[in-house]
Amino acid sequence: MQFFGKSDTGMKRKENQDSFITEQLYENAILCLVCDGMGGANGGSIASSLACKDFVNHIKKKLSDIKQQDQLRFDGMNPEIEKLLTKSLTLTNTAVYKKAFKEKQLEGMGTTMVCALITDDKLYVANVGDSRLYFINGESITQFTKDHSYVQTLVDLGQITPEEAANNPHKNIITKAIGTQKKIEPDIYYKNLSETDCDMILMCSDGLTNFVTDEDIHSLLKEHTDLESACDALINKANENGGGDNITAVLIKLDKKTSEKTSEETEEQK
Repeated sequence: MQFFGKSDTGMKRKENQDSFITEQLYENAILCLVCDGMGGANGGSIASSLACKDFVNHIKKKLSDIKQQDQLRFDGMNPEIEKLLTKSLTLTNTAVYKKAFKEKQLEGMGTTMVCALITDDKLYVANVGDSRLYFINGESITQFTKDHSYVQTLVDLGQITPEEAANNPHKNIITKAIGTQKKIEPDIYYKNLSETDCDMILMCSDGLTNFVTDEDIHSLLKEHTDLESACDALINKANENGGGDNITAVLIKLDKKTSEKTSEETEEQK
């Protein structure tokens, strides 16, 4: 797997309150996450930075307690990995919440988070807020996560269409964030990548998706095969379209041969 991420302040903001981390945990495993902070003059950047670092530390600390890579070698959906992500997010939520509570100038700060843990061909995703994860191939782009947002709630209730949601003036209102309340319940997703036709994964903040359509994102990623130039192209397009928010994009190019090999090995072990 190859991965690359980039963040930009955009054209209108004075400070970048997005944060992201891309890390190779083991030879067969990577951890990537994107956070979009909010709250006060410095609250957003502090919340997103703290959440990124705290979450990764919890993941790595827990994994270090288990012998080498055994904890990441599994067949199918492993409930222990789901528990690991949920517990780490819970602890991170507490850390951000406590810091906001203790420091009055940070009151109300919070952050979104979308996290991807990939080992061989197994993908786990944890999501809070409206930062997104997409599956991409040569033919299509598909949003895998579901926004925790006011307009998504309206879509779910059938009161507006997805097309209307894209232009709704309240689309920036999120219904769930890390650090804004004592407890948080993240969405946890699992996908066996060897059973999909996904070639690439995109993780991003809404500074990209609010200014670049899914169709244009897909076109740009087909045009730019190098991950760094692809991230640059996405950010440049968002800025060309107004750049009204911070923009973060993380791209993961999947090794399909490795995924197919892993799938074959699993069948042999059965």
